[in-house]
Amino acid sequence: MSTSFTVPVYQRRFGGTYELTTLGLGAATQTRSARGLPKAEEQLRAALRSAVQGTPPVELGRFDLKRGTRLERVRIEVNLKDAKRRKVSGLCPIIVEPRHVGDGRTLLVCYHPARQTEWFPAPRLEPLADAAAAYFGQVWANLEDTEIAAFWSNASNAKDSLSVLSFNAREKTLLEALPSTAKGIWDDLEIDPAQAERKKREGLKVLPRLGTDLTLTASAASDAHLGLPRSPYREQLDVLLSGKRKQSVVVVGPPGCGKSTILRQLVADLLVTDGYSAHKNLDQVTHVWRVLGKQLIAGMSRVGQWEQRCVELLDDVRGRKVVLLVPDLHLFGRIGRARDSDRALSDFFRGPIARGEIVMTGECTHEQLRRLEEDDPAFASSFVRTFIEPASRDETFRMMLARARELEVASPELTIAPLAFDAILQLSEGIFPAQALPGKAVDLLVRLCSVQPGATGAPQTVGPSEILARLAQDTGLPLLLLETQKPLDVHEVESALAARVMGQPEAVREAADLVLRIRSGLTDPRRPYGVYLFTGPTGTGKTELAKALADYLYGTSSRLLRFDMSELSGPDAVARLIGDAWNPEGTLTSAAIAEPFSVVLLDEVEKAHPAVLNLLLQLFEDGRLTDAAGNTASFVQSVVIMTSNLGARQRAPVGFGEAAGGLMHDVARAVREFFPPELFNRIDAVVPFRPLSPAVALDVTKKELAKLFTRPGLVERNVFVQVGRAAVERIAHESLRAEDGARSLKRFIEDRVATLLGEEIARASGAALKVMRVVDGDTGLRVESEPLVEAKPAALRYSLEPLWTRPLGELRERLPAALTALERIEQSDRLAALCEQLRHHLSEHNRGVREHGELLYNIDWMRLTIDRLRDRLEQLMITSREIQHHAIENAFEEREVYEPARTPGKPDPKPRPGRMRFDFGRPGSWWELFSSIAETHMLSRALDRVTSPSEHAVLVELLPYGSGRTFLGAMLDAYAGARGEIDTVAWVSDGKIVEDDGRPGLAHAISARAEVVVVKIVGLCIKDYLELETGTHVWQPSVSEPELLRVRVLPAGDGLTASGHVKAFLAAREKAEREDVPAEERPDRLLPVVRTIRFDPPAPQRPAVSLDMEDFVLGMPYSSRVSTMADAFPTLWLLRMSRIDEDDREEARQ
Repeated sequence: MSTSFTVPVYQRRFGGTYELTTLGLGAATQTRSARGLPKAEEQLRAALRSAVQGTPPVELGRFDLKRGTRLERVRIEVNLKDAKRRKVSGLCPIIVEPRHVGDGRTLLVCYHPARQTEWFPAPRLEPLADAAAAYFGQVWANLEDTEIAAFWSNASNAKDSLSVLSFNAREKTLLEALPSTAKGIWDDLEIDPAQAERKKREGLKVLPRLGTDLTLTASAASDAHLGLPRSPYREQLDVLLSGKRKQSVVVVGPPGCGKSTILRQLVADLLVTDGYSAHKNLDQVTHVWRVLGKQLIAGMSRVGQWEQRCVELLDDVRGRKVVLLVPDLHLFGRIGRARDSDRALSDFFRGPIARGEIVMTGECTHEQLRRLEEDDPAFASSFVRTFIEPASRDETFRMMLARARELEVASPELTIAPLAFDAILQLSEGIFPAQALPGKAVDLLVRLCSVQPGATGAPQTVGPSEILARLAQDTGLPLLLLETQKPLDVHEVESALAARVMGQPEAVREAADLVLRIRSGLTDPRRPYGVYLFTGPTGTGKTELAKALADYLYGTSSRLLRFDMSELSGPDAVARLIGDAWNPEGTLTSAAIAEPFSVVLLDEVEKAHPAVLNLLLQLFEDGRLTDAAGNTASFVQSVVIMTSNLGARQRAPVGFGEAAGGLMHDVARAVREFFPPELFNRIDAVVPFRPLSPAVALDVTKKELAKLFTRPGLVERNVFVQVGRAAVERIAHESLRAEDGARSLKRFIEDRVATLLGEEIARASGAALKVMRVVDGDTGLRVESEPLVEAKPAALRYSLEPLWTRPLGELRERLPAALTALERIEQSDRLAALCEQLRHHLSEHNRGVREHGELLYNIDWMRLTIDRLRDRLEQLMITSREIQHHAIENAFEEREVYEPARTPGKPDPKPRPGRMRFDFGRPGSWWELFSSIAETHMLSRALDRVTSPSEHAVLVELLPYGSGRTFLGAMLDAYAGARGEIDTVAWVSDGKIVEDDGRPGLAHAISARAEVVVVKIVGLCIKDYLELETGTHVWQPSVSEPELLRVRVLPAGDGLTASGHVKAFLAAREKAEREDVPAEERPDRLLPVVRTIRFDPPAPQRPAVSLDMEDFVLGMPYSSRVSTMADAFPTLWLLRMSRIDEDDREEARQ
């Protein structure tokens, strides 16, 4: 007999762990803890059921709820009555419980919930805290410190509470307590022994191992996460499943219409129907268990095993208030079938469902229901069907508002802008047409807020820009396609694609037009973005253009789903693509479901089985395919590309570009003859790829060589490879064949060039950095190797070197000395002589002598710089006390936020000796003082150089090695932020010399991936400031291949321009290649290494990261925390300006 019990429970929470302890049960007291309240309650119920079954009937009264039991939290100080005079203090939980003492009287007793056998009567006159302290001081005197700590560490933290727990348990009867009698000779003649055994079994045996109790989770959750109810669907399910005779139901609707939400609401509605809020007894409510059909047959290897498991499941469910929620209900007509048996799960459960012995519910789409009806019509007809329609925009908007309020309440620092809701609705409808409302909009809102707020907990606002960024991350679509307000130049798109696919302007233009149609929203929402057939000879870039489209549209070439149709030439081709009864998940449909935003490449489509072409009709027309399991794969966000060599092998071209027109005619005729008219008319465009011309062959050769030079075997050894133009021409001439296209070139590079590099690596000595050159010699290709050497230090010491590691206070103490040094400069004979020259040049300039204008300007510039520096130093000295207070406050704030926890017994971490560390996150403190002091050293050097015209204008030549251009852009940004102004910029891109003015030209040079860049910079003594930059710079990131950059700083004499220098450099390089000049005499030779940089740039709007640098010219290492590489250089350049040259030392000695 099953009886309902209710007991009081003391509940505590530690983070996500809940600890529950029963009260007033004496020896039957139980304590359980678990992650999550539902799990802890379920464990405690199981323990209480066992305790009830083991308790004699006369003692079951202790399991009754004693009304009036309460929890008191008192702050006490317990003085233990022992020799050590120990003390325990804190906020202590005390349970006050009424107990019957006879004659209808009750006594209030008090005890600690962790030591319930030690109690004392509730005091009437004195405070409870005093009585508890006196009593506990006596009874705890004999306890060890560890015993006291075991329960006192769980002192009340204001997260404890008193609650009740209800459960049903089978109590032992008086007859069962009697001694068992011996069995008679006829006792084993039971008609149905299995049924008799089932009567004795208690609890669920199989269901907890196979499924998840959703009711247990819903009992502890609030109704907030259930969403707004949708009428009349919620009421329909309530009528079908909340009555005395429940009916099996299947919820049918398109993806995203809210089927899962309605079933989740059903679980909560069943709790309300069973009155759970009143009795709090989960044993008296209907439980909804989530069970997968695949789980029922998991691990079953022999015929009949899964049937036995289903029998056990049926025994668990029969006679109990249980509803099985089956997510893969549509697969029941196929799960369980094998080559040795046609019996499926639907065959087993058809009868119990019809008889009402088991109640099932599930969800599926219309296609999945249709597939279930085909597999087992009788089983499908056993379910009552509830059809869910997509929500309207108004309903979806209300649901989004309700969900947004929940998210903002859960995260107070999160704010969702009003414009975000309309943006989510519009973007979700356009980007996810295969899904229905409200799911696609509400899910996007939840995903968007799941990454908010930031790690710092600062207030975050979710607006249209954050929505676009999240969509770009989820779909791979670039922001330039999602941000329709910004202009998009078709030429930029074509240039990006043409860099990947060379010599195919028609194909590139067709791909660029597709990108523009997608961005403009002009594609058919019921079909793929585009269906194309790429035709032409092999090796002309058909597959490469598909990869380029995947990269451009979806952010990575991994979004290219490639299917080799030559593998699908058999009669099982369709079954492999969309699945069959034995393997319902097809390769094509499963890949499209996993990656709906992708480029689908059907390579060599003419080799596929004819049945595949019929399958493609539905894909091209409706943009979707349904697999054997009833799952619909959408292709409306995909680009479908077919490649074909039809007609290309009928004519063998004699050479590059020969007979191209005739070949294209043959290809077009072969394509029309092969494809059925109904399929051909569904192709958006047939894109021809022409044979490679000699000019294109050179570009392809450079591209493939660049791929070879970035392989791990070279990158990991820090080997940089150059190849001369003559070598490129030889490779293109000897390798490319018209009938094989670029494939013969790749084979040649692998066989010849890669082999030469491998031999050179094997026999060369190890070096930290090495450059190899592939040159065209008299006997063929050869490889020349050259190790990179480090530059020698430029000076023995630097005046500012002692200040590098000095704190802010010591730099402040140097300000008077710096001001004194500046005054000495102003009073020096050199400056006086310059002033006399200034008067002379001014007089001559006024007389019309133009040659004196530049000198007049430079000297006046020098004087103005001195005046500004003096004002700056005086202002720093006046405000030094305020700066000091501000720095101290910042230091304490940073210590509180960033100082790591110290482990006892371990020393504090210290920086490596000799390494300089700086943090430029707070401008105006250390950097302002150091730069002001350094300016005095720069002006002292400028006194001797200001009259030299060649000191104030330089040409900075930057020559990158390899395919990377990130380092080039970083160094250009650094030089742009140096002293002086950018005059002109010239660079080489696609073999053409381009020149532009100022910073706009610098931005154009960075985006053009230039081969060489020359920048003309004008400024006071800029040559002395930058001349030590000449040499090779090495950047070694940890996440990509290293990059080399050769820098030369040259004086910009009269008439020298940036474009003129570029032209002279190209002419000299071409002459060196033509005449086979030795490596050490070439204009593009590498110079000694001046610095190596180890730095991984942080993501935008992320904190600064560490940059480590070895500056060989300075002769010392350097470390800093910066956001960009350019931030690290100004301090280094100022330090270089304090170098003490040989002339300076000799003059100081005299």
